[in-house]
Amino acid sequence: MMKTIPQYLNELGPSRSSLIVEAMAKDGISAQAARQRISRAGDHIRRFPIPMLPKREAFLYLQNDRNSERFWLNFIRDMRASGSVYAAAIDGMIARGGLIPADEFPTISGAPGLA
Repeated sequence: MMKTIPQYLNELGPSRSSLIVEAMAKDGISAQAARQRISRAGDHIRRFPIPMLPKREAFLYLQNDRNSERFWLNFIRDMRASGSVYAAAIDGMIARGGLIPADEFPTISGAPGLA
């Protein structure tokens, strides 16, 4: 029996769509068919509302995972793995204890043009 998208999300936790496609491919579903299934997933599959991953990739999750520790750990993991510029900014803040003066953010985030 073919797994559903919610079953993959239960196993893997909240994830960027490419990780779900990879897991489906391991189960014998073509990448194209997997992407189609994800794009047609119903309202019970949530997508992070702000595009923070490169190439407009979606971050998918189930409602019961929203705001959980697993959600945020996977979200940061996926931003780092995809090379998201937001991950660099978050890591810079984490390295300094999580709080920084606003005037230091451009340097810490690696975007000195913001100053």
